Amino acid sequence: MAAHRGFDAESIEQVRAIWQAPDMATKHGLKAVDLFDAIERGEVKAVWIMATNPVVSLPQSQKIKRALKRCELVIVSDICADSDIAQYADILLPAAGWGEKQGMVTNSERMMSRQRAFLPMRGESRPDWWAISKVGQALCRLMDVSDGFGYHSEYEIFKEHIQLSAINKHAPQLFDLSKLSTLTENDYQQWQPMQWPLGGERPFADGAFATPSGRANLIVPEAIDLETPRGHQEFILNTGRDRDQWHTMTRTGYVPSLTQKRSSLRFTSTHSPLKEQSLKRSNLLN
Repeated sequence: MAAHRGFDAESIEQVRAIWQAPDMATKHGLKAVDLFDAIERGEVKAVWIMATNPVVSLPQSQKIKRALKRCELVIVSDICADSDIAQYADILLPAAGWGEKQGMVTNSERMMSRQRAFLPMRGESRPDWWAISKVGQALCRLMDVSDGFGYHSEYEIFKEHIQLSAINKHAPQLFDLSKLSTLTENDYQQWQPMQWPLGGERPFADGAFATPSGRANLIVPEAIDLETPRGHQEFILNTGRDRDQWHTMTRTGYVPSLTQKRSSLRFTSTHSPLKEQSLKRSNLLN
């Protein structure tokens, strides 16, 4: 749930108090793979897909395609009209691109940085937060709920994020931005990179984890025997990555210079019949 919290009764009530929500979720939703299983079974009737390309990125792509074809309403927010996932959209919404939108970004070392737009949004494209807010406002009107999703800027969303994080002040969770509660819009616009925890302390320096017991929770996954024969024409494949491409190549695949670097590797390597044969095989596979 919000602010790194789970779905225990205390967390639900604390978030409910801030959101003033009449009806709170009491358990987590479906993970990505489970979601598409539910769509294929007809249990989920509508799906809104943003900033991802599940037709290529999720396992068992044929199952994903079957699920999308069966789904009664598929909404896709994308910057490409002809991406793999856009082809399954009943409603295709024009999303703002990376350089056209802005907001707060936190990296893996907990450094919060302001992403600032450096290009104007084209046509009718809009940032994801704006689209979600507009749909949320419409749903609130249908459900006769007041003051829901009334955001006008990224700053207002970040301020709510700060407010929500304050519920961790006396909780095992370390994410607490309550020291920023007086942040003004001007402060936000002038933001310089800042790392949480905001006091400068190093997480887990005391040898305790952010759990009620202070001990780490270790989960042992079920082992998969890759050596056992799995039947006729049945394979297990690992996905790979092209060094100069991003993820499923929805955006970067259109950049000629990124596809040319692969062939140039032949001229930078020491000549070897074995390497040459390997490169020819690689080119055939690609």
